[in-house]
Amino acid sequence: MNIFKLKILFGILFLVFLSFLQVNCQEKKKEFTREIEVKTADSIVKTFILISGEKVIPDKSGIYYWYDNGKIHFNQSGIAEFPLHGKYSVFDLKGKLTCSGEFQKGLKIGEWKYWYPNGSIKRTENYKEGQLKGKPTCYDDQGNLVTKKSSKNFFSIFSKKHGTKDSIIKNDSPLPVNDTIQKPLISPGQNPSK
Repeated sequence: MNIFKLKILFGILFLVFLSFLQVNCQEKKKEFTREIEVKTADSIVKTFILISGEKVIPDKSGIYYWYDNGKIHFNQSGIAEFPLHGKYSVFDLKGKLTCSGEFQKGLKIGEWKYWYPNGSIKRTENYKEGQLKGKPTCYDDQGNLVTKKSSKNFFSIFSKKHGTKDSIIKNDSPLPVNDTIQKPLISPGQNPSK
């Protein structure tokens, strides 16, 4: 009878061990980031890039930002190389903060703030999964509230001024400079491991 109980106990322990192994094997890959600094003629960008973990598979609705060949790039619904992932800060050449926000796997998230050269707040925006939520809040250079623009109107102005082509961010401007680059290496829905 004791041998029978030992076999049952051993069997139960073996099943618990197997389920523990299965759960650990199904864990997501850990994400590792690297801090980068990108210098331009009029600003310094300090941010982080995702260097390992689950591959980012872009969808059609997001504007993705990534690092490649010493530059930060962006476009809608595609990504190449290393997505921005973590705190993002832009400083002018005197060291004053002009922009700050956060990225998650190449998409803007949370509150983004922009400042005038005199240190007054210029604009605040809120993002969720790369989409502007609500209206940007704009201020004059004295810090007085100017307007809350609708996100539809804001992006209409953005598209007319900057186009929708793939772009490279060259300065601390909250709206990127419209320079064409080659198409992203990963397209919407494409498996990045292929």
